[in-house]
Amino acid sequence: MKKILLLIKSKENLSLLRLYLEKDYTTIIPDSNRNLDDFDMCITDGLSYQDFKPIIESKRNQSHPIFLPLILVTTRNYVSKVTQFLGEGIDEYVISPVEKLELSVRIKNLFKMQDMTIQLKKSNVTLESENYKKTELLSAILENAQNSIAAFVSIRDPSNQIVDFECILSNPFNNFLFNFKKEEPGNNKLLTKQHSIELFDKCVKVVETGESEEYEQCFIVDNNDVWVHGTIAKLGDGFVSTYLDITKQKFNEIELRHINGILERRMEERTWELQEKKALLSAVLDSSLDGIAFYKNIRNEDGIVVDFEFILANERTHKFFNKLDKDLNGKRFLQEFPNLQNSTLFAKSLEVTNSGVTEDFEESYKLENSDLYFYYTIVKLGDGLVTTISDITKRKQAEITLQKINDELELRVQDRTKELQEKEEKLKEALHKEKELNEIKSRFISTVSHEFRTPLATIRSSSQMLKRYKNRLSLEEETKILSEIDEMCVRLTELLEEILYIRKAEANKIDFNPESVDLRELAEKIIYQLLLLVERKDRIILEIYGEESNRTFDKKLLRHILTNLLTNALKFSHPDTSVNLQIIYESDYTIIKVIDHGHGIPADAKKNIFQPFFRAENVKNIQGTGLGLSIVKSCIERHNGEISFESFEKQGTTFITKFPILIKSD
Repeated sequence: MKKILLLIKSKENLSLLRLYLEKDYTTIIPDSNRNLDDFDMCITDGLSYQDFKPIIESKRNQSHPIFLPLILVTTRNYVSKVTQFLGEGIDEYVISPVEKLELSVRIKNLFKMQDMTIQLKKSNVTLESENYKKTELLSAILENAQNSIAAFVSIRDPSNQIVDFECILSNPFNNFLFNFKKEEPGNNKLLTKQHSIELFDKCVKVVETGESEEYEQCFIVDNNDVWVHGTIAKLGDGFVSTYLDITKQKFNEIELRHINGILERRMEERTWELQEKKALLSAVLDSSLDGIAFYKNIRNEDGIVVDFEFILANERTHKFFNKLDKDLNGKRFLQEFPNLQNSTLFAKSLEVTNSGVTEDFEESYKLENSDLYFYYTIVKLGDGLVTTISDITKRKQAEITLQKINDELELRVQDRTKELQEKEEKLKEALHKEKELNEIKSRFISTVSHEFRTPLATIRSSSQMLKRYKNRLSLEEETKILSEIDEMCVRLTELLEEILYIRKAEANKIDFNPESVDLRELAEKIIYQLLLLVERKDRIILEIYGEESNRTFDKKLLRHILTNLLTNALKFSHPDTSVNLQIIYESDYTIIKVIDHGHGIPADAKKNIFQPFFRAENVKNIQGTGLGLSIVKSCIERHNGEISFESFEKQGTTFITKFPILIKSD
């Protein structure tokens, strides 16, 4: 259990702190002689801190690097002086009287920081141990390395020119090459031990340019030649060098050059004989009118044939493949003709290689925009193939010309048939659209005439009453009539605005002004306004799920969405039932649900529910235009959102809107 030292002079604060902390921590009260036990945190007031400051600072220094936190208890009158204490080692402060929650949060945060420093200390100890092991390992590697490894630093004159290099790190093999001695560290200079100006110049170039050098050099050690392959790389104002002993390889090279000379002479004689025979065979093959080629199989690591190499190809083969300016002999088939990897020629060649059965076939392909046609015969021969190629282009062109004429006639018939079918489909589509348009127009005329007739009749009757009975009406009666006229005017205005809004939506001209919106605040305002119009003031229940945060919406459009969905829910459900408004915060979406327990939507009406002026049969006796849901859908789509619903007749309806997270543009 963590220990907390309490340096508090106020008995009231001391009692509170002990009460708050005794369950989770061990509290320590210092005795009169100021001998402080070990503690993990100190909570003090200003006066006590000044008294114990040297002891506390000493304790914190002893604990370093482990963090030993201090919390200051102060009053509101002295908050302005807290910054002074913060600069003197105080890590946090709380206001007296101390609040338990505030104190608990600050203590937990400081102990988290303390635990992190404890873990960091453990990690540092581990790293130091690992570094020591790595240093020991590196020393062992250098001492036992078969290669020469050394590091040199530049020695410069007053004009900053390099005049020599001093060795600061050298393993045994390097000491052997350069005749360096551990007992003479000051004499381990490059030019002192090696009088090679060429090597010195290489080292200077590496240090001054930063470009590494690789070379071979012969060192004379104890009157013996020692050949090495060296690498020099810049390191600070010096370089690091490595040398690999290649003396045996050098002597082997000399012996191999002698043997190779003998073999080359014999190969030249044999090659001359083969070339004479090949020239004779080529002359015979080149006289043929067909292409003749011999291929050798090329196999992968698994022994599978993956390509072929031209061993011998006559002049006609070069002509057929359009390669008269290039000798195909010795070339890989797919390297020369990569576009033929998926050709019938390549596939059949693989089949003959595997089966041994001769294949005859035709194939066409393009060379330099010309369609060429060939007749192939492929025969297996040893671990390869012999292919003969006959040019049948002229015969095939005549066949193709005849086929084109037939195809053109068939195509014309098909085009004419397709044209007639398309015209028929367009006519059907136009008739269907005209039917839909007439239905919408009929619903529009019916709805508008009905919705306009009632307000206009009310306005007319009310205005006539004012004209006829104005002198007999009381002020209260006159005001009531005028209010009815005003209410009907508002209703007509709203209807006109809805119709105009639908027109804007169809023309994609709805204004969209995104801003940060507090959904709870907006929902509560709308609910309050709607509940003014109903008897039960608790009919709408707001439910919030997820972590609340402001989201980006067009506030005007969102208000329209919520108002319309909630109004419909109230209007199409019994007054004794409740309506639930659920707002669900997700990481990528905001989901809003409106749930009622009303009439529900008939199954045959669901597909048309978002159509302008559409109203289901079971609600036609309830006032409405059929525009609301169409407008709601347009507002949601303006947010790139989606709307769906679940409904069962006489059970209720749930509308679900899903909005992606929008980022407000500046």
